[in-house]
Amino acid sequence: MTIWDGINEFVCVVETESFTAAAKRLEVSVAHISRQVNQLEDRLGAKLLYRTTRKLRLTEVGEVYYQHARKVLNELQEAERAVMEMEGKPTGKLRITAPVYYGEYFLAPLLNDFLLQYPQLDLELKLTNETVDLVKEGYDLAIRLGTLDSSSLMCRKLARRTQYLCASPKYLATHGTPQTLADFSQPSLFGRQPRSLAFSGKR
Repeated sequence: MTIWDGINEFVCVVETESFTAAAKRLEVSVAHISRQVNQLEDRLGAKLLYRTTRKLRLTEVGEVYYQHARKVLNELQEAERAVMEMEGKPTGKLRITAPVYYGEYFLAPLLNDFLLQYPQLDLELKLTNETVDLVKEGYDLAIRLGTLDSSSLMCRKLARRTQYLCASPKYLATHGTPQTLADFSQPSLFGRQPRSLAFSGKR
């Protein structure tokens, strides 16, 4: 039996003035309530309750113990509420990395409103097209293009991205239009003028 065993059951019995009502509130059996209170009294070496068929009454020792136990449970409830509030409102430092274009065009415009909503948060954003080691460099979140290459990370799809290979009509008229990927290996299609090609992405 630990120091916490029986405290909640004892306090509930006192406040409901009934083993049956305490069992109903805690959703356990009456036998469980009775056993926990008896074990608590045995551990303390003191009688906490006078029990009759009609009424329960605290002993003098029981009254003192109840006041302290109630304070302990109140503090525990406050601790749980504090943790839940912290979980609901992000605090601390959040480090994010993303590709340069995606970060500038999609992510950065959202950050001002995000920080206004969570002023306790310290945000660090690194924009790079290089793949960084999230664990080694201490990043909490990474936005990446392509497939996930690590089974140790969790991912969620944000959007689709399609790439297009473009060329001017004049260039295609001069060098021809490729029909398959294999055509790109033919120098006659593109000659020595790669600067006339442009890549654009649609997201």
